[in-house]
Amino acid sequence: MPRQSSEEFKELVRSRTDIVSLVGEGVSLESRRGGHEFVGLCPFHDDRNPSLRVYPERQSFKCWSCNTGGDCFEFVMQSERVEFREAIELLATRANIEMPRTHQRGSQSQDGTSKSQLFEVVAWAEQQFHECLLNSPQAATARDYLNSRGFTADVIAAYRLGYHPNDWEWLIQRARGKFGLDVLTAAKLAAQRDGGRGYYDYFVDRVMFPIRDMQRRPVAFGGRILPGETRENAPKYFNSLESIIFTKSRLLYGFDHARDAIRKTDTVVVVEGYTDCITTHQHGQMNVVGTLGTALTETHVTNLKRFARKVVLVYDGDDAGQNAAERALTKFLAQEVDLRIMTLPAGMDPADFLATHGAAAFAKDIEQAPEAWQHKFRRAVARYGVDSIDAKDRVLDEMLEVLATVPHTGGADAGKWRNREDLILGSLVQRLGLKEHAVRQRLSDIRRRAADRQRNHDGPEAMQHDGPAYDSVSLPRKSLSRRDVYLEQELLQIVLAHPAVVGRLREDFACEELQDPQLRKLLACCYGLMDAGEELTFLRVMAELEDSALKGIAVSLDEEARRKGIGADLLEQTLACLRERHTTDAVEMSGQIREQVQQSGGGLNDETAAMLRRLSEYNKKRAVKNKLA
Repeated sequence: MPRQSSEEFKELVRSRTDIVSLVGEGVSLESRRGGHEFVGLCPFHDDRNPSLRVYPERQSFKCWSCNTGGDCFEFVMQSERVEFREAIELLATRANIEMPRTHQRGSQSQDGTSKSQLFEVVAWAEQQFHECLLNSPQAATARDYLNSRGFTADVIAAYRLGYHPNDWEWLIQRARGKFGLDVLTAAKLAAQRDGGRGYYDYFVDRVMFPIRDMQRRPVAFGGRILPGETRENAPKYFNSLESIIFTKSRLLYGFDHARDAIRKTDTVVVVEGYTDCITTHQHGQMNVVGTLGTALTETHVTNLKRFARKVVLVYDGDDAGQNAAERALTKFLAQEVDLRIMTLPAGMDPADFLATHGAAAFAKDIEQAPEAWQHKFRRAVARYGVDSIDAKDRVLDEMLEVLATVPHTGGADAGKWRNREDLILGSLVQRLGLKEHAVRQRLSDIRRRAADRQRNHDGPEAMQHDGPAYDSVSLPRKSLSRRDVYLEQELLQIVLAHPAVVGRLREDFACEELQDPQLRKLLACCYGLMDAGEELTFLRVMAELEDSALKGIAVSLDEEARRKGIGADLLEQTLACLRERHTTDAVEMSGQIREQVQQSGGGLNDETAAMLRRLSEYNKKRAVKNKLA
């Protein structure tokens, strides 16, 4: 594809992509400054205070904590872990733009299959399963089962439920001429038989529940065995194996349907399983998601808190359910989430509860669910009681062990966690009738023992050193002072905020005069676009940049320029300061050359000769510029 055609296609994709909508698919955003800025929790690190900023006017984003930033392409590259070409493919598909033939099949996984191919084949398989359920005589038993669960035709259509017949090559045969076996196996829809004797479909004779990612794309399936199944050791439910588009620990079932209700209520309810999730939705409780046959993970927690402050975990009242609820506590404790535990009567799942007690009772129990900390305390008291010194001691130890597992946080989060810890300790002191200083000392002892165990386990080589929190602009060489850093950044701020000045700047300032290597590259990009006769705009610069770090720097500089209200009239003043710096550098260099020549008895070593050449080049450039002036 000619370069210009490629650029035109890239700009078409960019123009059809609203970055607020794109980021908002995976992050709950709050409007600020009258819609000139949107704020949310950054998806690229464990963000506890909203650090992500999205700027609709510039179609850019920036996390001011981890320094990730850029345009729509960079956001997809970072969130999907893909290369630039595939980011274009994903955004083009999202915008319903047909890919040019030469632009298709870009980035690939290790087995040679691209993410775009996997999204395509999983969407195709979803359609095959859904049509089979609706129309095939083979699916009669599956339709009867879904009807018995109370799933209406509208629900089946909305959740794209399907069925895979009792045929081990049904999907493989339907894929002939459309998708190869390599693509089916990469998507975990088929697998190779033992000994390499052909291939078979992964799901057979199961009701199919499509699993969608944060962008609402089908990426995998959950299969539910039909009642009366006689196969030995056949699990009731199982999911697709993980692939490059599906990671079980990152996704929750039904989120695509629950997203709006979660945002509206600032509450997310977590149940176990697909049918429980759909059933609660049918009863009007739309802010419900389901786990995918796995325990709630740290990643689940991080994703959920971007959308809701309050998280209600719904568990069965048996021991297994209660133990699962306790294990989830430490994952949430330090994450500033209002975690609640809703316990169902023994022997009931959400569907049973709704059928017996109704939607109003379910909603009331969600609203009144106790805090997870309180739930944990009640469980400990139920185990040991509080009628003896030994019992109180056991309860205290169990509660403090949980507190001690919370990792230490830094920065602004440290103060917030200390406040939360103080409240928890205060509650323990009051409920157990103990002295606060004694409780705090016990917690310190538990933490110290845990740290000693960790050191003994890891060894000295595992020690990590805290380093500086680097600025988005890479560190310059040692000779670059703080004032120099400010001047060079200010020059690029003027360029990005007022691109019209580049023509004037190009005549009198070379990229090499900037000492920061990243800023040199950024200015060179601007000069290159101008030399090519293209209109210089911030969006055009972002389109030209391919380096992620440079994109983040450009967004930082541009936002700082707009925040300060920097004007084009500042250019001459900034240039004058930079020229003064260069003059000072030249004087210092001349002195260093004289000193080295004297020390060497009049000869030139390699270092001195190199300095002399640089000084000569500098003086020639200045002479030419002064003559032109």
